[in-house]
Amino acid sequence: MLSDHEHEDVDALDHLFVGNHGNAVSKPDYFLFNRSVILEKKTLSNSPEDKINVWLNEEAKVDNELASIFRGTMHVEDIISAHPDKTFRRKVINRAYRGYRNDVMRHANKQLRISSKHLGFDNAVKGLLVLNEAVSAFKHDSLVIETEKALYKPDSKLDSIDFVIIISETDLEHKSRNFMCSVLIDDKSESGDYIEMIISKNLLIKWSIYNNRPICFVEN
Repeated sequence: MLSDHEHEDVDALDHLFVGNHGNAVSKPDYFLFNRSVILEKKTLSNSPEDKINVWLNEEAKVDNELASIFRGTMHVEDIISAHPDKTFRRKVINRAYRGYRNDVMRHANKQLRISSKHLGFDNAVKGLLVLNEAVSAFKHDSLVIETEKALYKPDSKLDSIDFVIIISETDLEHKSRNFMCSVLIDDKSESGDYIEMIISKNLLIKWSIYNNRPICFVEN
């Protein structure tokens, strides 16, 4: 595991997160490398499948092509492949990952912004770790694409996230059969080289060894 100066569990530091009126202030999950990095961890737990099926049933009422192929128990990928409209995939993906963008990424961005402001850590590098342990509906490639879209767009509202780590335990890399891992660095961040060196080459390798979870870095 990371040594004490490299890693602090914020759960043991409640005294740092008390507001002016004694109220609790939103806190991240970890400080890394002498508090030069603030890390928020989000474990994906809610599958979008039920909501997607409800939406598909409603959409089938107005989409004749969908109505002709949708049988209620089909896998979403099978439905997408059978639909002749190539824009249909984008509609389904957008619907499926809406909760990920809103409940995971935007919420993490807010927590990181509040935490760094409260502590006066304006120069700290701020990151989000997304861990997918069980939601097979979230494919690694699609998580990466949706994260890139939210992080890289010119008018992105994710102003407090410098990097995102995505580790998918539901997707095994084809050749190595290891867990897939991607590191996405905000191209507007001034700490890109530091993140690349410290996070990709140090933190994740130690995390993999400590948790006995072999990972395979996936090029974006």
